[in-house]
Amino acid sequence: MNRFAKIALALILAAFFTAPLLGQQPKQELNKKNLAKFIADYAPLMKEMEALQDEIDSPIDPFADESASGANLNIAVLKENVKKAADNPKITAMLKKRAWGTEFWDVLITVTFCALYIQMEDLGSAGAMPQLQDYLNSMKAGLNPADIALVKDSKASVFEAMDM
Repeated sequence: MNRFAKIALALILAAFFTAPLLGQQPKQELNKKNLAKFIADYAPLMKEMEALQDEIDSPIDPFADESASGANLNIAVLKENVKKAADNPKITAMLKKRAWGTEFWDVLITVTFCALYIQMEDLGSAGAMPQLQDYLNSMKAGLNPADIALVKDSKASVFEAMDM
């Protein structure tokens, strides 16, 4: 499994341990423009990142901070850890080439968590796994409702782009 596939797996696993963000509504990260850009750029960027993985000095480790383990993990901590580890000149140049800055990481994590939330919500509403409600509530606490709505509105495009 390559490094970026491991990151995706880590994000999925993190979704199951996402803690509420102390009752504060998270900042909205998405709008129609940056979501459309993300959908268009996601596959080519991931392909470029995979090609660079052996040249990247510091691997992207969303769990680099020991305090971000288990039940203490939340989306805000995950975003900070990914941004710190992704502060690599080669990745920065690759993102800049596609007119992205550090906001890419917030958009990536937000879209990923929203998409996972929507998938799990679909499973739960289908009655496939009623025990998902606790996970859904925990995930939802770390997401802005407007971000969830935007990803739901573009669900087919997001899921196709991210091969979900």
